[in-house]
Amino acid sequence: MERDRFEEEARRVRPRLVSEARRLLGDPDDADDAVQDAMLKLWFYRERLDGYSSFDAPAIVTVRRVSQPPEESEASRRHKRSRTHS
Repeated sequence: MERDRFEEEARRVRPRLVSEARRLLGDPDDADDAVQDAMLKLWFYRERLDGYSSFDAPAIVTVRRVSQPPEESEASRRHKRSRTHS
């Protein structure tokens, strides 16, 4: 995806992303940060975006992912269980 098209799509979908991030995070500043992080990730993967029928789907998925706390790894869960059973 070329820069001009990316910028156009980003401007168009940004209000929807901010709304989604605010719904998930509750804080407007955190939501703005999440959208900025999502846009940066999308920019790095912009060559892959041409494979999607719309910019919206990967943009929304990305903002949802950056708006969620990192999931605990299976190894971390096993470690915690082993400590509680000792």
